Amino acid sequence: MGITIKDYGSTSGRSRLELQTQYGGQVLDTRELQAAYEVKSFAAPFVILKDKHTGKTVTARFQHQPRYYFDFI
Repeated sequence: MGITIKDYGSTSGRSRLELQTQYGGQVLDTRELQAAYEVKSFAAPFVILKDKHTGKTVTARFQHQPRYYFDFI
């Protein structure tokens, strides 16, 4: 019996420009994210955020290296 490892869409190693092109929106690094959002919880590759200006809950995806947050909903 073997173990199967599945990739559930974790994106790793893409540049900011590649992510902006693919997901059509903002791509933030950790410093930028902390300035605009409060992190509520995460379960890789997803993060739940609270917008500091509007108070609304937002979800996003992130990649590990380089650490970018993208696909904000």
